[in-house]
Amino acid sequence: MGGRLSGPLDKRQKQQLRARVDTLLKDFLPCYRGQLAASVLRQISHEVDPQEPVGCQLLHSKKLPRVREHQGPLTLLRGHPPRWQPVFCVLRGEGLLQWFSNKEDHESGGRPLGSAALTGFTLLTSQCHYLQLLDAICPHTSGGPTPEEPEALLDTAVSWPLFLQHPFRRHLCLAAGTREAQRAWRLVLQSGIRLRATVLQRSQAPAARAFLDAVRLYRQHRGHFGDDDVTLGSDAEVLTALLLQELLPELRAHSLPGLRGAGRARAWAWTELLDAVHGAVLAAASAGLRAFQPEKDELLASLDRTLRPDLDHLLRLREAAATRLRGEAGGGAMARRGGPAPSKGGASWGLEAGLDCRWAGPRGGVVWVEPGVHREVGPQVHQGQRPGVRIPAAPSFSGEGPGGDLGPCGPPASPPAPAHLAAHLQVQLESCLCREVDPQLPRVVHTLWSAMEATLGAVRGLLAQAMERLSRRLRRTPSGERLRREVYTFGEIPWDPETMQLCYREAERSQKHLEQLLSPFGFLGMRGLVFGAQDLAQQLMANAVATFLQLADQCLTSALDRNQAAGQLEKVQGRVLKKFESDSRAAQRKFTCGCLSHIFLPFLLSRLQPGSKVELAEAEGGVLAAVSSTQALTVEGVCVDVIQAALSERIDLELAAAQGAGCLDTPWNPEGVSS
Repeated sequence: MGGRLSGPLDKRQKQQLRARVDTLLKDFLPCYRGQLAASVLRQISHEVDPQEPVGCQLLHSKKLPRVREHQGPLTLLRGHPPRWQPVFCVLRGEGLLQWFSNKEDHESGGRPLGSAALTGFTLLTSQCHYLQLLDAICPHTSGGPTPEEPEALLDTAVSWPLFLQHPFRRHLCLAAGTREAQRAWRLVLQSGIRLRATVLQRSQAPAARAFLDAVRLYRQHRGHFGDDDVTLGSDAEVLTALLLQELLPELRAHSLPGLRGAGRARAWAWTELLDAVHGAVLAAASAGLRAFQPEKDELLASLDRTLRPDLDHLLRLREAAATRLRGEAGGGAMARRGGPAPSKGGASWGLEAGLDCRWAGPRGGVVWVEPGVHREVGPQVHQGQRPGVRIPAAPSFSGEGPGGDLGPCGPPASPPAPAHLAAHLQVQLESCLCREVDPQLPRVVHTLWSAMEATLGAVRGLLAQAMERLSRRLRRTPSGERLRREVYTFGEIPWDPETMQLCYREAERSQKHLEQLLSPFGFLGMRGLVFGAQDLAQQLMANAVATFLQLADQCLTSALDRNQAAGQLEKVQGRVLKKFESDSRAAQRKFTCGCLSHIFLPFLLSRLQPGSKVELAEAEGGVLAAVSSTQALTVEGVCVDVIQAALSERIDLELAAAQGAGCLDTPWNPEGVSS
């Protein structure tokens, strides 16, 4: 299972897969470009007006998250026919598992027999559970295995197994020599799987946020609203998983029946076929994204130059559009400032003081006119172009324009009445929140909060113990070399899976209960949620360790004896714990709110009637298109912002009510909850 096949796909099949990838990119990249604009606008607005009310107390660790490298002998099921063969395995810091014929080949710089990036794998240490999973792949096949087929090999009990299973790749069947070796490999492999999975979620770059938002939008346009784990991995790996999800029914219908063998032998062959398809799709997706990279870099730079000077203008327009969608009386602050009266030439909306937005006919699109001055202006003016250029209406939405022409959709010849559309959206949203979200929100809030409370409490306890141990060592140890080793060990705590295991287990305890609570909302992303909690625990520990080491370095001098130095360290320990308490509480709230948004926002979007979106687009689309040719502002984006704001208000109220009543200070008992 671990080795590579020589040629499972022929040339025609590879060409067909490349064509499918090209189609995927053709549909996806326009979404990505639009979300890049929205993400850059969001980043610039956060730079100008930071959303975080309180700064972090702990220093931010400059060390990038990594897996502690691990190596040692294992047994791998590989070859044709498959056999259990000894190999020397190495897990790299970036989460790449390699295997060599022996240790000497590795140390001499030889090429590995094979390798696998751990993205998307699940680790099992029970042979019984793995065989059940394998049997579920081909449950209704007949025929007996030959002695050389994997069914006979896997029926033999394996000591200390490590089964790496993937929905779209060949499984890796490994075995350790002892229980201790199995445990060590299990911990580092789980860390590698998590590190590879959350690379986009951990990134603060606008492109990473834009990519994840584009994936969400791309899937929603295809009717998939529920959040799941398809967004785990790099950008190319995510697109590969998206396409494999689409291809899987076709492959099952046309390729699975023709595979050799029966039962587990056929399941084995199926994983080999999927691995070949996955490899071809991943290669094509990687090549497509590399080809897009120069355009993306140029677009990001251009967006920053274009949007930064117009930030205030764009934010006012976004707030005005959001106010209209919320159906607030009088159109909000902008309408209260006053705008130009409708002119005879066409419909106008006073969205911005001093500018009149006019519909200039089905071919003319939307223009901005200064009242009293016969001069058209638009965003092109800020790009060095002359005023008076007409801005085409957005081509995203089709509809019948004035005069019966079928062309770009814009405001009709008479002023629209978006108030009833906004009221319709608001009624739908409020109804969904009251009937379906509010009854479950307290349970979900309490479960998430309690899980993070336990996780970060474990981090705090581990941190306090480690700092105390370092102080005791300083009092007792006259050896400078031994003390340096202790300091090094302390600095490696965040990256030591054995030490951090207690914290990681706390993040997993409520997983099954949360899955039950969230299944009615179509949320299938529990793995990503748990990984996020574990990432947060690791990052806070890294920040606390970095802060302690810097403060200790500042206060310890050669003039202090051991007892005085230990006393200084104890003072530093108290300072670090106070800073940790502040940062962990803020991080806990931010993480809980973010998870609740990921859970409920797709559900709310799926419940809104599709017709509302089209009608709102017809009422508002031309206005936003006129001022945002970069796609930084769209009707769909503003609509999502409005829904998100309503949801966030509900979440904040629930958190405040629960904290005020002391509900979040007591353990949550899943057994006492009625469904």
